[in-house]
Amino acid sequence: MRKYKYVFFDCGELTGGIVDTSNYYYVCTLDLRNEEGVKVISYPTEGHSRIYHKLFVGSLQLSKKYPFISFLSRLFFPRYFPDDYEKEGKNLCVVVYGYYITPDYLRFIRRKYPKARIVKIHRDSYDIWRRKNYLFTDKDIDELFDLQFSYDVGDSKKYNMIHFDEIESKVDISIAKDYPLYDVFFAGAAKDRLPFLIKIYDFLEKNGIKPYFYITNVNKQDQIVRPGIKYAEKNMKYSDMLYKTVNAKVVLEVNQGCVDGFTSRFLEAVLYNKKLLTNNVAVKNNEYYNEECINIFSNPEDINIDFILKDKEVDYHYKNEFSPVHLINLIDKTLIERYG
Repeated sequence: MRKYKYVFFDCGELTGGIVDTSNYYYVCTLDLRNEEGVKVISYPTEGHSRIYHKLFVGSLQLSKKYPFISFLSRLFFPRYFPDDYEKEGKNLCVVVYGYYITPDYLRFIRRKYPKARIVKIHRDSYDIWRRKNYLFTDKDIDELFDLQFSYDVGDSKKYNMIHFDEIESKVDISIAKDYPLYDVFFAGAAKDRLPFLIKIYDFLEKNGIKPYFYITNVNKQDQIVRPGIKYAEKNMKYSDMLYKTVNAKVVLEVNQGCVDGFTSRFLEAVLYNKKLLTNNVAVKNNEYYNEECINIFSNPEDINIDFILKDKEVDYHYKNEFSPVHLINLIDKTLIERYG
């Protein structure tokens, strides 16, 4: 039995005003959405009319452009989550993941619920979060967050945050009639990885492997054409990504140079019993590591082609350990230990 009642501000699309159940973030937190004592918020003002939501988004945009009228966005603060949580002020915990949460809103929470706890979870590099959320000063972070959790091992140690394994809920995915669709599947933003991804692709193709890479955020002039690479402006719909993951023989995970944590590709491999190619040596420390299911490489030439081609039934014996319910339980346990 948890002590706290939770409002979990998930990442969602602010502009739509409609909850997308196939969205990556929605799928990740699906297990929480029917959990007693947890309210997942896909975006502030969720449940209100689309007109109301458009007014809210407009107020945020105007406040960002013209700080002197930031009071407009503050008018919507009382509607960020349902009124029935008002009585939970004493044992309320607000979990912040969504990038739309501002220091002003958290100060509002502090005033309205003086005994509530505020927890920040980082599912990205801390440095990346700071760049994207420049409104948060060092003072804001110290004063507004009671706890910070990071999925990145290095960030957890460097910034004295509590480490948690990444979260994802498992859903049912169908098997294609013409399985496998690909030998190796990768999807993600290029970031600092594009040259490395091209080298991996070329090595695989040269060795008779059929790869499919879906890469976003690559300028037109930097796009190196390959038959099995699709460059896109937007992320693949997550339901499509899971379908391609489940229907590929092997999943490829390539960590960013600045990140030392498990990516979604690792979680998906475990959840859906797929072989994994990864350059993340940290997986050796994970209970799911098995060299017959996971091939670790530093350079593309280190990739074991036989590992890809060999037909092997994979079973990580996954027992729902990455469910976000465990993260909420960890937060609850840590809050009780720190604050009683």
